Amino acid sequence: MLRDRPRVRSTPGKDNNGPLYDSTCYQSPRVVASKDSNLYALKMSDLRTNLVVSLFIFAFAFAITLPSVAVEHDGPAQVSQELRGQAIDMLRQILEQESRWVKVHAADFLLMLDYPQGVAEVFARELDESGDVPEYRIGIWRVLARAALQDKQRNDWVAKIRDVFFDENAPDRLHAAETLGKLGYTVREKGDELFEDMASSNNDSLSVFVQWVLANSKREGATARLAKFLSSDDASVRGNAAYALRFLPRVSPEVGKKIVAAVQNESVDSSSRVYLVASATIHAPEESRPPLKDQMLAYFDTGTDDEKYEACIALSQIGTNDDLPLLASLLKDTNADVRSASAYAILRIAQRQLKKERGSK
Repeated sequence: MLRDRPRVRSTPGKDNNGPLYDSTCYQSPRVVASKDSNLYALKMSDLRTNLVVSLFIFAFAFAITLPSVAVEHDGPAQVSQELRGQAIDMLRQILEQESRWVKVHAADFLLMLDYPQGVAEVFARELDESGDVPEYRIGIWRVLARAALQDKQRNDWVAKIRDVFFDENAPDRLHAAETLGKLGYTVREKGDELFEDMASSNNDSLSVFVQWVLANSKREGATARLAKFLSSDDASVRGNAAYALRFLPRVSPEVGKKIVAAVQNESVDSSSRVYLVASATIHAPEESRPPLKDQMLAYFDTGTDDEKYEACIALSQIGTNDDLPLLASLLKDTNADVRSASAYAILRIAQRQLKKERGSK
């Protein structure tokens, strides 16, 4: 949750195009009087027949306009091929045109979605230009680790990040620890003793990320110890703990309850609250998720840029078709990081749709 984080401003658009309706008027034929009663009767019969047919046509024409009114939507009901293409194109555009952490986020998203084309080449250039810049170098190495085609390449980049964490004088030591958590790093039996030592240090900001690594490593009690930071007196530590817990695939019911309790205890104007709400929403049982999700969605109306970005990322994990109109509108946001996060969420929802469809066959 260090400033590997985004900024956003969303003004969702709305398509109010309604159905077109063309009414028609029936103009009855002129009846010419005739002294011949048979001819008169025949003309009246034709008149009645024409009238009935015209009324039927009018009623049918009116009726077929009704369904288009009933199913009118503000956005897509599912991830269409067109929307999917727009989301992929958005991420590639941001990868090429934006800078620093916004570029890193787009690269991360493309790689996690399995669209690696061009990412390694872009960050090879970033490495040449900015590979010695503290903090940002961690982001570059992270992307290159994700993009590596061979285990040895990946391990080499991860080792560089780990070495920064081991360096007590490194200005980006916290960034290194957080990135190791994001990459799912697991501690080695030999050579990583410092992780256990730092887990119990007085530096809570660093200890949070170390506990995250230990939780990835399936160390006994690590997740519970990470959850204890939710009650820290330091708001940033509480937010970092919630942020780390969001990345875990699952937590125990006890930890889940602690996250929900932390949401209730956090001030509504706290900058860390969004991370608590997102984590609680993701780990909540499906039946108790709606009220938490409502709190998260409220950030799109009233939240800061960082809060809206985090809400998009949460939707990438638990979003449904109902969230697509909002996410599609955010592809037009003025902030590149929000466009990137919304594109990622759309594509994650698309992947879940595809998995569900394949599972039903």
